[in-house]
Amino acid sequence: MVMGMGGAKKKTKGGGTGSEGSVKNDLVLNNILSQISVPSTTKASPSSKKSKTLSFSPRTGPKGGVSAPPTRPVLPRPVTTPTVKVEMPLRKERVVKEEEEEVSTFDFGSVHDEDMMTTDYLVDVPDGLTQEFEVDESINEEDDKENTVEQAKERRETVPVEAVSVTGWETVKEEEFSSETTPNRKEDLNIDTSSLPLQEDADGNPFIRFYWLDAYEDLYRQPGVVYLFGKIPIQGTHVSCCVVVQNIERCLYFLPREKLLSKSGKPTDEDVSMKDVYVEFNESFAEKHRIMKFASKSVDRKYAFHLPDIPRDSKYLEVRYSARHPAPPPTSSGLSYSCVFGTNTTSLERLIIGCGLKGPCWIDVKLPSPSTNSVSWCKIECITDGLTSVGVASEQAPPPPLTILSLSIKTLINMHTKTKEILCVSALVHKDFSLDGAPPTKLFESDLCCIRTPPDRHMPLKVQERMASEKNLKLEVTSSERSLLSFFLARLAKIDPDIIIGHNLASQWLETLQHRMFTCKVPVWSRIGRLRRATMPKGKGISSSLCCGRLVCDVKLSAKELIRSRSYDLTELASSILQLNYQPMENEDILAAFGSIERVCHLIAHTMDEALLSLRLTRELSVLPLAYQITRIAGNTLSRTLLGGRSERNEYLLLHAFTQQGYLPPDKLDSASKHHHGNEEEEESAPASKRGKSSYVGGLVLDPKTGFYDRLILLLDFNSLYPSIIQEYNICFTTIDHAHCNSDEDIGLLEPPGDSVPQGILPSQIRVLVERRRQVKRLMKDPGLSPETLQQYDIRQKALKLTANSMYGCLGFSHSRFFAKPLAAVVTRKGRQILEQTRDLATKLGLDVIYGDTDSIMIDSGTKDLEVAESLAKKVKTEVNKLYRLLEIDVDGIFKCMLLLKKKKYAAVSIHSQNGKLIEKRELKGLDIVRRDWCDLAKRAGHYILDKILAGHNIDELIEEIQTFLRQLREDVLNSKVDLREFVITKGLTKMPKDYPDKKSLPHVQVAMRMLSRQQYVQPGDVIPYVVCLMGDDNVSPSLRAYHPMEVTQQQLQVDHKYYLQHQVHAVVGRLCEPIEGLDSAHLAEWLGLDPSSYVQRGGGGGGGRGDEEEEADVVLPQEKSDPLCVSCPTCDKTISFHYTGKKVSFVCGGRDCHNSLSRFYMMAALGKALRYYISLYYQVRMRTYLRVL
Repeated sequence: MVMGMGGAKKKTKGGGTGSEGSVKNDLVLNNILSQISVPSTTKASPSSKKSKTLSFSPRTGPKGGVSAPPTRPVLPRPVTTPTVKVEMPLRKERVVKEEEEEVSTFDFGSVHDEDMMTTDYLVDVPDGLTQEFEVDESINEEDDKENTVEQAKERRETVPVEAVSVTGWETVKEEEFSSETTPNRKEDLNIDTSSLPLQEDADGNPFIRFYWLDAYEDLYRQPGVVYLFGKIPIQGTHVSCCVVVQNIERCLYFLPREKLLSKSGKPTDEDVSMKDVYVEFNESFAEKHRIMKFASKSVDRKYAFHLPDIPRDSKYLEVRYSARHPAPPPTSSGLSYSCVFGTNTTSLERLIIGCGLKGPCWIDVKLPSPSTNSVSWCKIECITDGLTSVGVASEQAPPPPLTILSLSIKTLINMHTKTKEILCVSALVHKDFSLDGAPPTKLFESDLCCIRTPPDRHMPLKVQERMASEKNLKLEVTSSERSLLSFFLARLAKIDPDIIIGHNLASQWLETLQHRMFTCKVPVWSRIGRLRRATMPKGKGISSSLCCGRLVCDVKLSAKELIRSRSYDLTELASSILQLNYQPMENEDILAAFGSIERVCHLIAHTMDEALLSLRLTRELSVLPLAYQITRIAGNTLSRTLLGGRSERNEYLLLHAFTQQGYLPPDKLDSASKHHHGNEEEEESAPASKRGKSSYVGGLVLDPKTGFYDRLILLLDFNSLYPSIIQEYNICFTTIDHAHCNSDEDIGLLEPPGDSVPQGILPSQIRVLVERRRQVKRLMKDPGLSPETLQQYDIRQKALKLTANSMYGCLGFSHSRFFAKPLAAVVTRKGRQILEQTRDLATKLGLDVIYGDTDSIMIDSGTKDLEVAESLAKKVKTEVNKLYRLLEIDVDGIFKCMLLLKKKKYAAVSIHSQNGKLIEKRELKGLDIVRRDWCDLAKRAGHYILDKILAGHNIDELIEEIQTFLRQLREDVLNSKVDLREFVITKGLTKMPKDYPDKKSLPHVQVAMRMLSRQQYVQPGDVIPYVVCLMGDDNVSPSLRAYHPMEVTQQQLQVDHKYYLQHQVHAVVGRLCEPIEGLDSAHLAEWLGLDPSSYVQRGGGGGGGRGDEEEEADVVLPQEKSDPLCVSCPTCDKTISFHYTGKKVSFVCGGRDCHNSLSRFYMMAALGKALRYYISLYYQVRMRTYLRVL
């Protein structure tokens, strides 16, 4: 008999996105709209309904000695009678003051380590307390007392860039604060956190309204438990809260077979019933793993993904049991069932999808119980049981104000131990940050800094007084690294930040903190996060685990996603975004700083500057509001969005959508599959030539008609081509049966569904995103909007655009959970057909298409009259748009002139009319001068020559100006008039230096290895700068003569000028001048002082040698001019000719009565012989050409 689970099918909780794209259904957008008429000073309340507040107090624990700290978070024990208020005399009421700017500090260096550990854990252990605890608790109370601090000052105008050396932290601090008390601040507000701020629903059941920000689970130690972290309103403010959701059951779906299998695996004639599946699970799995309690029922589910032989609609046996018991293997099957779904679904995913938690929002936690064992560092803790106790609140108020902390760390290499130690920690704090509102006018409200004395050095006297008087900074000086870390953790716990911001925080500094806390045996290290733990996480990528409960915002990761930059180190970001000149301090400079009080003060200010830079970059890039909006759209966790998991966002958006429609989503890839496919970060950091190489044909690139055009060029572009194709042709998992496609031939036969097929889930989700963005764009046109509201709308539409445009990526991303190569191939095939149809239509209209790439075409208008060109563009646009319902092409620009070099490489000057005036703007695509792996000297030369070409000068003037410039450039280089920075070349690491097989041939790898030997932090994705210098032997490879700019300066090395003129300047200039008559490589080489004979008939790329793989890939010879590969059969001596067809060929001899199969090694030898012949022939022709020129 099948055990009934009881109750009807559980409905999906609120918070999901419906199928309609109206403003009414957009909760986040409604929140923005509701705030337009609300004054900015009004504090948001999480609930407008006045509810009765109940009070729960933790129950008294048994008497006894102090227990040892647990090895992992201890699950709290719920109070069974919540309506009874029980006194707990041994646990004193915690008092939280809103203005907690300082901690009563004591000399950590003078306290024994054992005493510190005992004190911290005595405060935290709730059970088994003795009378001795009362005495030790006074230490904790003394630690919680606040000293008098200077009040915040009002911010004035920002200091001009020229007025500060780096970021001007001390100047900004002076402007941020005044001697007056900040208004609208509640001073010394006592908050009782010993009881839960309960409300009652319509049925009289207690609940708490809680704004969740982050979630964490430990799959192996505590299966079935999820920790939710966020903020909870209490007594007019918001404090940190941890909700422990326990007893989240494992949920499996068994698909019954049509016929029962015998024990030998052969099908029988007996039909399978649900009882058969139930009995097999009970006898073969439940009894084996001692699952004594489980529930099951028959349910209807749908499936539409990659597994073959799975029916679209079928009945499944749903089985639920405790997550403490194991799940069947993902590929398991039985005699009565063919497969199992949900085997590796985590408890966190079940909570988010099952309860409809689409990003941070207000949720109602029903029947909460206060915890008796503290499992977190939050002010309030409670526990609840199962998924049914968590739901999205019906009233969604704006997010509560958050506390952000910008962190900066200075490290120093200990010359005795050769290890990197933490020397200084500084932070800037803001306690009133809004996720969806305008950025605060004040960058920070308070600061902290702690520094220690390095080994064999002495701290200058009165450095604390100096920083207090001149910088208004209360500096803490400690004697050891352990004392410094203990002080920092104590202050961090006092501030209790919701978000920690920093540059390279996730990949470097948190790992450094973790390593040093472990080495120094720092007690209560888990205060870096909000979950109390005794076992420190290990391995890489620990940021999400180490800081669980606090969001980690790594400015470097966010910048990589939001902008394109030559490098993403703090120096480059500060220069390109903030226009500030920042230079890091090297180990030698840090050691030398302790020679005088002025240098120590500069070191401290430099550390504070780095924290301020991170804050400014976060504000300029709108990192936090944008991540919040994307998370609200996708429905994942904000912590994962901040760490850059684009694939995971798409997965969760589709998980919500398909689950709401009754589909079983595809299971996660197991670790073996992930290892096989790689991961998203590795793919993103891979070189361009190897990254994103799909196993199916991508977009179409039309052959360019190269040259310089001085007539108006029309650029027409399809709006969001691939998402539009998905909507236009209704391409979805649910509309195309693709599971049977196992070969390229099968994929080629796939066609989009007909018009009679209902719209699929994927196109409907994209349609909702597109329509919402259009509505937000319309709202942005309102002239009466305030700048703050306009900025909120702009962030919202950017988030919608990023999400919609990335939806196609989940289809073609090989290790995506929703990877569907057949569907991705259908989309790209339709894209190629559309581009070809657009080219043919423009040709029929009598226009000349000179280039096209994936979703855009360029047309030579044949005129210089702007009005005529615009009318031609509108005509093409109208004719193309008639062919489609949703696809739309638009005029993306008109170019006044254009230099088209080859595929994906061009430069042009765009023009458009604004207020009756023509505005010109230069656009560059794919040129060397916009790539980061060329030095600034070559880029400067390229920009100059490109300016002259696009200026439209006659050929004689152009040649004369370029000749004069190159000769002068050569003189400046040889006479050392060029700054060292212009010789710096940058190259990105795709893996750790030790993992490169050809280290000696890669200059940036050589430099990176020396950086590692100096204890500098290097990781995949980093951009390594280097300069090629002279050595005694000119025959040494340039890769072995590459040095870091700091090495060049310190060792006074001499730059290899000839290398830069030949392999940098000439290579860039030669490619730009290739289409220009009279500017051949030989003349350019002569003007640069190089041997012109080496460049005869070489084309624009002479001397480059840069390994430009795109350039090599663009060289395609006409098929009719190529010779076949001729191979003689060793058996019958028949000559076999292999012509290029683009397809696989057979190596079987086609001679009469001969079917010999040519071996792979025989073919390799024949191909090598043919290659040597044609290479020899090439050099013979080149030599004759060279002699003829002479």
